[in-house]
Amino acid sequence: MYGQGAEIENIVTQFLEHIKALRQRIADTKVPEDQVWFRNFLFGILNCALTDYKSVQIGVKKLIALAAWGCRNLLELKVITENLLRSEQDAIELQSALALDAREFYEAMSKSHTATFKQYLGLLSELANQEQGPMKGALEGKLQSDSNLGPETAETDAEAEGFRQFQLSMGLKANARPKMVNAMLRTDYEKDEFYPLNKVCSKLVHRTVLSIASTNVEGSLDAIVPFLENSATTILLQIYDRIKRYVDAAGIVIPPKHTP
Repeated sequence: MYGQGAEIENIVTQFLEHIKALRQRIADTKVPEDQVWFRNFLFGILNCALTDYKSVQIGVKKLIALAAWGCRNLLELKVITENLLRSEQDAIELQSALALDAREFYEAMSKSHTATFKQYLGLLSELANQEQGPMKGALEGKLQSDSNLGPETAETDAEAEGFRQFQLSMGLKANARPKMVNAMLRTDYEKDEFYPLNKVCSKLVHRTVLSIASTNVEGSLDAIVPFLENSATTILLQIYDRIKRYVDAAGIVIPPKHTP
């Protein structure tokens, strides 16, 4: 896929249609109740892969950080796909991770709101000290009433507790955490493929010294555009091929305890 010209773009467009067709095939397939989550997971992976690749397509033309973000997401999706299809145990771990992710999500929302609320009260207090007359009284009244109410975390706390109870019912420990993507890597080949590209993308996505310095010279990162585009295209097709081969051979059913 290196050196994407008009011919390659046409090929990629055709493959995007193939991916959409596979996604629809998966969505339309009837499966037993205990396999619905697996079908939905495959469907979701293809959804995300198409979305992330679209980010790359937009990013290479308008914003390199967006292209790097999409490419890194695709890289992680590839690892997740491989784990989902590797074995029953790996697939079930990913299923369980949904409850853990959701619990952490709502816990983080509550903690963030609490921290932001403290900053908000501090700002109100500072503004009240700077004012005189009616405005000062209004600000002090607002400060008092909001302080009495406290941070509004009841809903997010309840959601977090619900998922905490759900994970316990699944036999997971109370302090269990979802497995990080890099912990899913099994072979030296997978690691050699993942870490360098992840490092490249991370340097561009995060506000590293490199990403900051690159903004001082227009076009300073243009040379990396073909690399990101080609990497993303390759990974997208690898995800598609892995899922298609699995579905063609085994159907939409959770893998056995050990796969070849």
